[in-house]
Amino acid sequence: MRYLILVCLIGLGLGLITFGLAAAPGDPLSSFNSHHPAALLLDIDSRLREFRSAASELVRGLVDEFTAPYRERLQHESPTQSPPR
Repeated sequence: MRYLILVCLIGLGLGLITFGLAAAPGDPLSSFNSHHPAALLLDIDSRLREFRSAASELVRGLVDEFTAPYRERLQHESPTQSPPR
């Protein structure tokens, strides 16, 4: 079962990379130089970093938006000092 999940995650990652290259404005392979094939890897790496930062910003915003009412409620309900024993 875990190998199936691993294969699905790898497939999803490859699909996202392919989609990222296909959805890029202009020709995504225009900067590819056949004499320096590592340039393509650097381009893919920079795009993955941009995607990761955008995705983490989106998730952080969604979590903050979802938890804001609960945080406010907890701040109002929790005492500022613990009662003496």
